Amino acid sequence: MYLNGNLDDDYISEEDRDYNRHRSNVPLMFDHDNFVAMFGEDNIHMIPMPVLDEVDVDLYLRPTDVLSPAIAQGWSIDPSLPMVFRLSVSDMHYMESSKPPKIDIFQKSGEKKIKFGLKSQLEGLLDTFVTRWWPSRSGVKIGTKKYNPENSKNQSHPNTNIALKILDQKTDTVIPTVLVNMDILKYLVNEMGLPEELSLNALLITKNNQEAAIDLVLNHPEKCKESKTEHQGLSGSKNKRIGSAKIEDLFVNPSKALKNLSDEEKLYVNPDYGFLVMVMAYLRRRIPSLNDYCVICDKPHVFAGNMLKPAVCSRELCCWSFQQLGVRADAADDIATEAEVVDLLVCMASCAVKNSARRELIFDPFPVVFDPHDKSKKILDPDNKDFALVQNLLNSMPSVEQMTQAVDFLSMKDKLDKASPYCYPLLQWIITSNRSHIVQLPEGKQIQSMVTKHQYLLLSSPPEKEELFRKLKKAHGSTFAFHGSSIENWHSILRKGLINASGTKFQVNGAAYGSGIYLSPHAATSFGYSRIYNNAAASKQGNRFLNSDNVNCIAICEVIKKDIKHNGSIWVQPDPDCVVTRFFCVYTSAVGTATNCNTEDQNFTKEIQAAIDYFQGSRQ
Repeated sequence: MYLNGNLDDDYISEEDRDYNRHRSNVPLMFDHDNFVAMFGEDNIHMIPMPVLDEVDVDLYLRPTDVLSPAIAQGWSIDPSLPMVFRLSVSDMHYMESSKPPKIDIFQKSGEKKIKFGLKSQLEGLLDTFVTRWWPSRSGVKIGTKKYNPENSKNQSHPNTNIALKILDQKTDTVIPTVLVNMDILKYLVNEMGLPEELSLNALLITKNNQEAAIDLVLNHPEKCKESKTEHQGLSGSKNKRIGSAKIEDLFVNPSKALKNLSDEEKLYVNPDYGFLVMVMAYLRRRIPSLNDYCVICDKPHVFAGNMLKPAVCSRELCCWSFQQLGVRADAADDIATEAEVVDLLVCMASCAVKNSARRELIFDPFPVVFDPHDKSKKILDPDNKDFALVQNLLNSMPSVEQMTQAVDFLSMKDKLDKASPYCYPLLQWIITSNRSHIVQLPEGKQIQSMVTKHQYLLLSSPPEKEELFRKLKKAHGSTFAFHGSSIENWHSILRKGLINASGTKFQVNGAAYGSGIYLSPHAATSFGYSRIYNNAAASKQGNRFLNSDNVNCIAICEVIKKDIKHNGSIWVQPDPDCVVTRFFCVYTSAVGTATNCNTEDQNFTKEIQAAIDYFQGSRQ
């Protein structure tokens, strides 16, 4: 029995009508109405269970409201089904109860619950949030304002508020208390052309009243020049900060700017509009940046690079928990459904570790693997890199083809354990440390001009970078180009992203045309940078890529046109944020006519766009 707060009386039973009358006397009705006003009545449903003195409050969030369809798929979320966040609360006492709500998160097809990617991570985050903010524990008065959508411009919407850190001069402690509505601040600065610091102070003085702030800046600017920024941890135009985030970053890349917030700041959401609004506001803020944080400890990732897939960080305790406590321990699904992708990941790792001249740089990150029989002992340790052991384990590992022939997970693991008890933990690390989204293109959707059956969608940019890229694309336009790099380099690229290696220790080919990421509209040029990896004397284990005499690869990227330096067939894009990977092609024999491909050819770009459209859900 689903109840929606605004159902017509003709469709409500007498029992339900009694429940609604009873419910109108408790704070739950206040929270429900504020949620409906802010997020819509279709996104909340209540299931009363009077016998248990319990109400299941289901909050619905469409994945595409916070993620692109491709990224949702990359996180194993069905973009066509809403995510359901169920809070089981007391019917009679609601927030007066000493027990925080029980939590369940799922997607639903018909009446069947479906587990989805990020379920355990989201449940952990939401449990922390609910426990932190539950009134009996936090002591905070929640739900003091009625949200009026007709007058929302003068109210602090929880999705657009940023907490300023206020310094208490008496105790020298920093606490997040004042909120600035970033939508209004951006309007004042970008649309009205008002000075940023004056606008910020005006909003603080007027408590986010847009009209009053404009009047204050235009007619009484002297009142906005008082050094209020001293008390908010803000100083100087280049280093003005909101908490630990630069103001200028909040305009361009808010998720990145908030990455280094403290645990207290990450959990801060305006409590004025009720607990249910707080929950949804928190989820909408945190979900797009989940990949920035460890799925276990919720700390920013230690290793460099913001990548697409959420992952376990490289901290020792988290790695131990991941391997010993079974977080994502069952790799059987990955092996069964993405065998060729796993094969490719193993090949990249093998090629990187066998390059004795550069493996210190390119086999990075280095695995953290614990002995399954001695939980205190690390077999592979980044602080004491044993490349020879990694190479021996990879050489002794049965082929992916043999593993996929196993009837179940246990028999697959048994094959690995017979080779070495450390093979399975290493394979598990290779699979789960990959933070890019790699999916093989179906045969009928491949880019035919690339003349290889080994073609993959390759998304390595996190949601925040994709959103920034989308805005840059709208402003400056984009084009496609190839990027060539030897397959041994892709072990690191998949985990750290494409970087501007010019002038760094990672540079291989020189920087004759300036600093930046090197690309070309001509496949032949980029294949020259790719270098064929001669693998004739390498593994005999039977993996498709490792068993090839040579392996060649090339990426198709989308590039913002702004600031590209053109030097004949070589392009240089100095800004890494202006380059995102789209497709990855691998060749186990001659590349053939693929060298003729040119991204400036309209027919070829139509092939690329058709493949992109397929994965974006616009296929017919």
